[in-house]
Amino acid sequence: MTKKLTILIFLILPAVWFLTRQPELCIENEGGTYNLFDIGGYIYSRNNFEVEKIIAERLFDYIIYDLDSDGNEEIIALTRTKGSGSWGSEAVFYDIKISSEKIIAEEIYRQDFSDIKPWRIDACNIDNDPNADIFIGVEKDTRFYSDVSRRPFFYTWDGEKLNKKWLGSFFSSWNLKDITFGDYFGLGFDVAAVLEENENGQRRISFYNFVGFGFENIKTISKYKNIKAITTIKENNIDYLKIDFTGFKTSMNLNYN
Repeated sequence: MTKKLTILIFLILPAVWFLTRQPELCIENEGGTYNLFDIGGYIYSRNNFEVEKIIAERLFDYIIYDLDSDGNEEIIALTRTKGSGSWGSEAVFYDIKISSEKIIAEEIYRQDFSDIKPWRIDACNIDNDPNADIFIGVEKDTRFYSDVSRRPFFYTWDGEKLNKKWLGSFFSSWNLKDITFGDYFGLGFDVAAVLEENENGQRRISFYNFVGFGFENIKTISKYKNIKAITTIKENNIDYLKIDFTGFKTSMNLNYN
């Protein structure tokens, strides 16, 4: 009896987990509603009660973004480096499709970035042109700066491959800790919101606008303390900067539009 009960619990718990958790992406079509979920870096789909892993590789970081502005979103991901939890390995793009009443992830691009230790991947449009921009945060030295540090690398996606756009050493003299992108000021294109830290451990959020040859600062927030992380959320087609804090104050959303 105990063995049967244990097996039943193991069968029920995953189903309850999928039913109660907020999906990463929801797709509706004639075959029903399809949801994508992330479990420990693996991407699963759920249609009604059918659950299936759609990407075999474990992902280190990813973003869901409409790369080609066709109304259908893609998964832009970094695969996980074997034996290391600090950096990703390859940038891989997946097209999301519905086939035979199942959601599938079809690989459309792959490039190895393991030698420059990528720790973040994101997608944005920082200059309002037809091509999506891909941010890859790396941890390395540069030609003019010998210290190993987090660096902001930007690429342009032309529909077939990544092209170098701006491989920067830094945004400012403060260290890059976290980054996200959004149109928080109603400019019609994305700006970079950067969580920065100085040598004394003080943190601030700086907003940077891409000006062709680099980035210029358009606003800095230094009044908030204990900032842990920043992300972008979209509500009613408006981008908000979500700030997560340590301590009693958990989070807040900002928009300057």
